[in-house]
Amino acid sequence: ARAPKPPAGLQASPLLGNAATAPLPPFGLGAGAYAGAFGGMGTRAASGGMAMHEGVDLVTCVDFNAFSGRMLPLALMREFAQVPSNPCGVLPITFPDLEGYFARLSKPARKDLRRKWRARAEVEMLRTTDIAPWREEIWRLYQETVAASDMQFGVHRPEYFHEVCAKVPGAEYVLYFRDGSLLAFNLMVRQPGQLVDKYFGMDRTAGRALNLYFLSWLHNVQYCIDEGIPLYHAGPAAPKLKAHLGAELIPSAILFRHRNPLVQRLFRTLAPLMGYSPEVPIGLAQLGTLFNDGGDALGAECLAHPAPRAAAAKP
Repeated sequence: ARAPKPPAGLQASPLLGNAATAPLPPFGLGAGAYAGAFGGMGTRAASGGMAMHEGVDLVTCVDFNAFSGRMLPLALMREFAQVPSNPCGVLPITFPDLEGYFARLSKPARKDLRRKWRARAEVEMLRTTDIAPWREEIWRLYQETVAASDMQFGVHRPEYFHEVCAKVPGAEYVLYFRDGSLLAFNLMVRQPGQLVDKYFGMDRTAGRALNLYFLSWLHNVQYCIDEGIPLYHAGPAAPKLKAHLGAELIPSAILFRHRNPLVQRLFRTLAPLMGYSPEVPIGLAQLGTLFNDGGDALGAECLAHPAPRAAAAKP
């Protein structure tokens, strides 16, 4: 869009100019649309169109993985530099109850999580799509969480949290209270075949004392069991902790391209020093796998006729 002001998500940099950051879906939902947008952004950045109309010099696509990135044409990918990003944690729900989940974990983890789960009686939980009474508290908790984060790609506006449930099918909040005070929120999106954990924010002092992160994790696992949801997508960040909780880690990547060829060449040279350093051993994201055998002609065909949504949603 040719808005008079830079679109939300643009961040100014004295060296790099303006950067547009585009987060991507976890497992290829709408992969054809995202690949098409990716190609369009790359073409416009290379031609100077984005810089002319939107002030964008650097195009960055965040959190591609083997599923969301499988439809990327290889020729296009070669135009972008790639560095590792935070891996995505996913937990297949292959057990009938929480005891079955605990049985998959190490003995110390089982003992610790059982103890924390028993303490849930101290906390009140509410599932809702209407957060009007707690808008200010949710925004404050989100800001505190972002400020404490080691890595971030832009900050949402308050309107995102106010309007997401009305505009995103399946979006819902889980709110955590004690004595009437909101201590944490968890924004979830239920999609075909998976529950996606989008944001978790909490009061760091009270939340840690009550183990609210672990309570929210177990509550989401229990919800998936009760609703017959086969996959809990726990998102990026804290991979060591999520692996400790039994999650599988899916390698992710950041792709970026600068309009200035000299700056882009510098990026490629420095790419090995710019990537995420994993907390646990993990491989590199395998992107463009759909075209490894069929060539980029197949990519053009797939972009013109993307796979049905239900099929693309399967990991």
